[in-house]
Amino acid sequence: MHRFLAPVFLMAVVFSLAGAGAALAEEPCRRGEACRAAIPIGRGLVMPVYALWPLDRPRPELRRLVIVIHGNQRSAGAYFQSMARAARDAGREAVSQVIAPHFRLSGDEGAGDDGALYWERSADWKQGDVSADFPGGAVGSFEALDRMRGWIARKRLYPRLGRVVIAGHSAGGQLVQRYALGSAAAPEGPAIPVRYVVANPSSFMYLDSRRPDGRGGFAPARASIRCLVNAYKYGPDGRNPYMSGAPLDVMVRRYRARDVVYLLGAADSDPAAAGLDRRCAAMAQGPHRLARGTWFKAYMDRFFTPHAHRLVLVPGVGHSPNQMFRSREGRSVLFGG
Repeated sequence: MHRFLAPVFLMAVVFSLAGAGAALAEEPCRRGEACRAAIPIGRGLVMPVYALWPLDRPRPELRRLVIVIHGNQRSAGAYFQSMARAARDAGREAVSQVIAPHFRLSGDEGAGDDGALYWERSADWKQGDVSADFPGGAVGSFEALDRMRGWIARKRLYPRLGRVVIAGHSAGGQLVQRYALGSAAAPEGPAIPVRYVVANPSSFMYLDSRRPDGRGGFAPARASIRCLVNAYKYGPDGRNPYMSGAPLDVMVRRYRARDVVYLLGAADSDPAAAGLDRRCAAMAQGPHRLARGTWFKAYMDRFFTPHAHRLVLVPGVGHSPNQMFRSREGRSVLFGG
């Protein structure tokens, strides 16, 4: 069993192995805190992560890279363990790398240590806003993901990689949906398909001003001084610099072509659920997470076909990342074709 060390360096990730004289780990790391590492993203900065397999050498046997984004509590270790167990349940552990980035806040332990990125406000990392300022500058969360993927590609860690999956649950699902819209990067190479799994987010970024009208259709939402219903992160108005990197029509065209799965818990339907976004711009998307996800997919079907998106329901599951990822439906979209 290998153990990842917390200290990191700019151009390398250093690992320690449990047991003197142990050969380079042939067993995956399954204990969350033992699996900590970091990925250099330039400017003297690193992204703290958890990883199933060591990051210090190529692994030609690996076919799938799953990047899992944690929720609002930023429990990256728990999310990593859930996804690692899902890989094992699916019989794909030996051929899959699981990496869980940790989007830290300023008050979190280790924030800023050895150039580890952190954000000042919880809202910032979920929507691609910039980190705290460092000597080399600030980095947005979406840009950090681009750079992390780029580092993996440049190091040629997985030369026989067949698919990349970027999955997030709850606040992580929010990040993944917006990142799928805004990212222009394909750092693993154009021949490697990427799937975006958006699980139980509290809100979506709509592509125009239309919202569910409560009667089975859609109508332009009315904005007011108190409710900027179409403002980013809920809509395209006033997008941040990363999300303004391409015209809206280019973003929409890219998004329609991408492999996006809306993975929704069929029991995530409590309008009083803890952590549910109750801002007016979020409430314009539906009364609870299941309704918001279902309506957003219907919106894509109504106004933006053809597209490569699909909705997958997980029966009997509410707002649980562990149950979502380890369900039969979750394993299929994460580790299947």
